[in-house]
Amino acid sequence: MSDKDKLVEVEIPWFPGFYESELSDLVDRELEYMFDYEGDGFSKMPEDFWKEVDYGTTFRNIAKIWLEGYQCWLKGEHELDTPLAWSTMTSPKEYNFTTDRIFAHVKLNDMAAAFRKAGTESVRLAAEERFTSYDGFMSFYDSDIRTWGKLSTWDHNHLGTIFYALGNPGHLMDDANCNGGISNAVVLTEKGRKMADDFYHDRRALEEWNLLAK
Repeated sequence: MSDKDKLVEVEIPWFPGFYESELSDLVDRELEYMFDYEGDGFSKMPEDFWKEVDYGTTFRNIAKIWLEGYQCWLKGEHELDTPLAWSTMTSPKEYNFTTDRIFAHVKLNDMAAAFRKAGTESVRLAAEERFTSYDGFMSFYDSDIRTWGKLSTWDHNHLGTIFYALGNPGHLMDDANCNGGISNAVVLTEKGRKMADDFYHDRRALEEWNLLAK
C-alpha cells in the first residue's frame, strides 16, 4: 500500500463533547420526552430514571452521528468527499480544561486534499491558534507547521489542524435530531425500558378511559 492510500488517525476538531454542551442538552431533552406523553412539557421524568441510562453507549452512538454529520459538512461546504471511519472517543477524568474528543481513520491522500482546500496559510494560522503557549497553557507542539515535517509523519493533532483550518461546522446535530437520530441513539437498561414502557401504556390506558367516560 502506498503512503497516499494508508489510513491515518485524525482528531476531529470542534466536537462539543458531553459536558454541559448542546449534545448533553439533547440527551436530557430526549429523556424528558419519554415521559411527556401529551407533548406539552408538563410530564415529569421519574426521579432516578437517569440511573437507567447507558450513558457510555449513548454518548458513543451520538458521537458517531456527529461524525457522520461532519463528513457530510466536508462534502457540502468544501466539496471534500472524505470518508471518516470511526476510531474512538476519549473522555477526560475531569472536565476542567478539555472535553470529550473523537478520532477517525482517514486516508492520507484525503488529508492532503483537505490541506490543499484549506490552504497553507489557513493551516499555518490554525496551528498558531491551537499550539501557541500562553499563561495557563503550555503547548507540547511547535506552532510553526514548517517544523512538522512531511504530511505522512504528522500525528492525529497535526492532521486535525487541517480540519480545524476549514472552519467550525456549527450545529451538526440539527438534522439528526429532527429525524429521530437522538431517540435511536439513547440506550436504556432493561429496567429503564420497562419504566418508559409502563408510563406510556399507563397514559394510553388513562386516555382511553377518559374517552369512554365522556
